[in-house]
Amino acid sequence: MLTINILICSTLSFLLYTHAEAISVRTIHASATTPAVDIFINNTKVLAGFVFGNASAFVQVPEGAATLVVTPENKPDKKAIEAVVDLTPGFYYSALAIGTGTRGRNKLQPLLYADPEIPPPAGYAQVST
Repeated sequence: MLTINILICSTLSFLLYTHAEAISVRTIHASATTPAVDIFINNTKVLAGFVFGNASAFVQVPEGAATLVVTPENKPDKKAIEAVVDLTPGFYYSALAIGTGTRGRNKLQPLLYADPEIPPPAGYAQVST
């Protein structure tokens, strides 16, 4: 199973996503010049009207390759980002939308990285460098 969640976790969700076979992914909108977007995982909308500066909760998705798609809000046919990622069970991932342009070096693009630890409990923060 693949999981996608965000920064604030209740104790219950913290316990749910520590299973060894779970894959956890959160989405972070990190493009200041990009308006609200919708996020799809394997053709299922998981976030709507997602705006800059926000991070999602971890959400479960099927194990194996996953297709992540970012579109302008309410425009599912205009894919700004489409990426197929193969995620390893037992890891937590952050998927960021970065960039400012529509082409070239600054083109809006995905950045996926494995988080070093499980999400912190409610009321705590984790900083990655």
